[in-house]
Amino acid sequence: MQLKVIGSSSKGNSYILKSETETLILECGVRFPDIKKALDFDITNVVGCLVSHAHKDHCKSAKDVAGVGIDLYTNQPTINSFDFTSHRLHAVESQKLFRVGSFKVFPFPLKHDVECFGYLIEHPDMGKMMFVTDTYFIPYKFVGLNQVLVECNYDINIANKNIENGAPVSVRDRVLESHMEISTVVKFLQANDLTSVHNIILLHLSDGNSNAVDFKKRVEEVAPGKSVTVADHNMTINISITPF
Repeated sequence: MQLKVIGSSSKGNSYILKSETETLILECGVRFPDIKKALDFDITNVVGCLVSHAHKDHCKSAKDVAGVGIDLYTNQPTINSFDFTSHRLHAVESQKLFRVGSFKVFPFPLKHDVECFGYLIEHPDMGKMMFVTDTYFIPYKFVGLNQVLVECNYDINIANKNIENGAPVSVRDRVLESHMEISTVVKFLQANDLTSVHNIILLHLSDGNSNAVDFKKRVEEVAPGKSVTVADHNMTINISITPF
């Protein structure tokens, strides 16, 4: 299984899970031509698209995705926010398992400023993945994870320093109320059993309030022996259940 990163920032978020036989899109918050390019212009094996919430950097291309016959799965408030209707839109319920192709998907609520889902995604080729973006806290512990995709948006010290240099306080305060800080990510990882985890992939770093090198180092310190990657545009990562 491969994870392709199309975008992972406030400019737009989208990822592709690709096995030899099927593909699942996570988020469609980038231009649709960029999604098609990442799919090598072949949607034949795409089984669906999961969307976390209604902000445009996560669902910008929803209409185009549905328009080419790909089913989208998200919460009802996100569907209500769209400016179109389609039989390709599927409202899923929190903590109710569903299937998309061979992927088992379990949605759960996150702490954001709109209704937002995280997803546990299981597939024979990659094991169990946690996908969490746009939340200031994860109030759960997980068992048997093999892949962790988690938002690591900002460092409060950098954000405060930016205010000293003239950045608006309102921007920092919104980030604090809707996104996850590096220390919170570290505490979450320490609280969970990482024994079976192969990959920890840090998502959605803030352009002005983060330090990718420092974030990677701090996560490696609490997750020794794990592959830690900061998601970046056009990156491809091996997330197979057997890492070698």
